Amino acid sequence: MSPLPSTLTLTSWAVATAAALLTLALVALAADRLRNPRRRSGLALWWRLRWRLYPGRGFARRLELHLHYGLPAARKVARRARPCLRGWWIRHVVRRNEIALFLGWAQGWLIRFRAYATLEDHILCLAPHKEGKTAHLAGWIIDAPGAAIVTSIRDDVVDLTAGLRGNVELFNPERFGTWASTVRWSPVHGCHDPATALRRAATMVAATETGGLSDQTFWTNQAAMTLAALLYAAGLEDLSLEHVDAWTLNEDPTPLKILTRPRPGHNTSRAAALVRRYHNLHVRTRDSIYLTLRQVLRCMDDPAIAHLLCPPVGEGLDLEAFLRQRGTLYLISGDSTHPATPLLFATLISEIHHQARMLASPRPNRRMDPPVTFVLDEAPEICPIPQLPGWIATAAGSGFVFIIAGQSWSQFQHRWSEHGATTIWNNCKAKMLFGATSDPHDLKVMSDLAGEITLPYREKTVDSSGKPYYTRRWETVPVLPPDHARRLPTWRALVVRRNATPTIVRTEQVWKRADYKRWKTKDGTIPFLPLTPTPPAPTPATTQPSTDDSATPPPTRQPRSSRPWHIKRP
Repeated sequence: MSPLPSTLTLTSWAVATAAALLTLALVALAADRLRNPRRRSGLALWWRLRWRLYPGRGFARRLELHLHYGLPAARKVARRARPCLRGWWIRHVVRRNEIALFLGWAQGWLIRFRAYATLEDHILCLAPHKEGKTAHLAGWIIDAPGAAIVTSIRDDVVDLTAGLRGNVELFNPERFGTWASTVRWSPVHGCHDPATALRRAATMVAATETGGLSDQTFWTNQAAMTLAALLYAAGLEDLSLEHVDAWTLNEDPTPLKILTRPRPGHNTSRAAALVRRYHNLHVRTRDSIYLTLRQVLRCMDDPAIAHLLCPPVGEGLDLEAFLRQRGTLYLISGDSTHPATPLLFATLISEIHHQARMLASPRPNRRMDPPVTFVLDEAPEICPIPQLPGWIATAAGSGFVFIIAGQSWSQFQHRWSEHGATTIWNNCKAKMLFGATSDPHDLKVMSDLAGEITLPYREKTVDSSGKPYYTRRWETVPVLPPDHARRLPTWRALVVRRNATPTIVRTEQVWKRADYKRWKTKDGTIPFLPLTPTPPAPTPATTQPSTDDSATPPPTRQPRSSRPWHIKRP
C-alpha cells in the first residue's frame, strides 16, 4: 500500500528543512573563518582570493585602494610626468594607459577595483617560472604610450604583442625561436666622437663581469681604455667592429696610423698614445688585457651575430628616429644564453637610454613625453646593464619607466652586488611579488613588507569549580605569513606601492584583453619574417666580381680588412 500524499509532503518538508539548516550552518562557519584573520588558515585566504573577496585585516581597503592605487594618484603625478596633457579635464578623459600602469584587479566580484602605479613608480616584478609574469608584462608592452624596449628569453612576448604595436623591430642575435632580426646595429657607428667611444667601451667591458666588484678591476680599466681608442680609430674611418676585432687579434699597426694622421677638428693624440702604450707593454701585461678584450669581442666569433653587428654605413638602426617614432624594439635571447648576448643587449640599451636623455634635454621639464618604457624581463641574466641602479635612481624625473622582472632576488644580488641590488629595490616604488617560490628569503621579505597587525582573541581558563572563564587578550601576528605567501594562487601577486598598505591583485592575462581578441579575430599576423634555415654570412669589407655568372662558388671565409692598404684615405 502506497504512503498517503500528506506523509510524502511532511517528509519532503523535513528533508528540505534539514538541508537548509545544514547549508546555513556551513555558510555561518565559512563566514566566521573568512571574517576572523586569526582563525582562518592558508586555505581560507586562498578561497578569499579565488572568490575575489577582501583578503583580510592588514590589507588595503576600498578607500585606501582608491587614494593610493587608483587613478587620482596617477593623475596627480601626470601633471608633471606628462606636460603635453595640459588641463585637468584632459587627464580625466585620456586613456588610462597614458597616465598610469595597470597592476591588476583587487577585491571585488561585480565591481572589480583596478589598481594602478604612476608613471614615476618603477616596477620590480619577482615571479618564479610559469606564474603569469610574461602574460602581465605583455599588457604593459601593449599599453606603453611611447617607445618601448623589451628583453626576453623567449619570443612568446613577440607573438603576444607585436601585432598590437606600431613600428616594431626585432633584434635576435642568437636566431632563437621563430622570427628573424629586422635591424642591424654597429657599436662603432658614432664612435668618431671620443665621448661615445669611451662610453660604449666602458659599458661593453663592465657588462662582461659576472657580478659585484671584480678582482680584475685593473685589467678591465686598461681594456676599456684600449678598446675606446680602437673604437675611436674605427669610427674615424667608418669601419666596422670586424676591423676592431682583427686589430686585437694580431696587434695590427693600422689604428695607430689612423690616429697619428693629421685631422682638423680631432685631437687624436691621447688615443694614439693609448694604442702605442698597449703595443709597448710587457707581453704578460698585454696578454692579460688581450684576454679581457677577447671576452668583450667574442660576439664576432659567431657569423650570425657578426653579420648583425657589421651593417653597411648608413643602414644600421637609427636610435634617434626610433625614439621619435615611438617604436618598439624586441631583444630576444635563447634559454641557453650565448656568452655575448648580455653584453650586446646591455650596450644597445645603454645607447638608447643615452640618446633618449639627449632628446629629453631641450624639452619641457627635461623629460621624455610620452615616456620611454623599458620592460627588462630576466634582466639579471640577459641584460646586465652596469649603470642600471644609477639609472633607476634618477629616471623618474627624465621620462623613463623601468619595469624590471626576474625570478628571484638572489639573481639581482649576484649581478649587481648587494649594494646595487638594494638601490634597485629602494627606487622601484611599486613591487609585484608572486607566490609559489620556495626561497625562504623571498618569502620572509614578502611577509615583512605586508607588516603585522594586532588582533584580539579570547583566552579560556577554568577555575577550581570547573567553571570556564574567557579573557580578552591581544596578540601581534603577521598580515601575510611566509607559508601563506608561498601558497598564493597562480595569477595572484602581492603588490606594495610606496608607503601604502599592501594589497593582493589578480594579474592580467593578455589573451583575455578585448584589443587582443579583436586583433586575433581580424588577422593575427606578426610583422616579422620567419628565420631562414641558415644564418646569413657577414658582409665582407671587399668583394671580387665573379667571372662566371652560371657557377656559384662555395662559400669561403673572406679575409679581414684590417691592413693599412684597406683603409680609405681622404
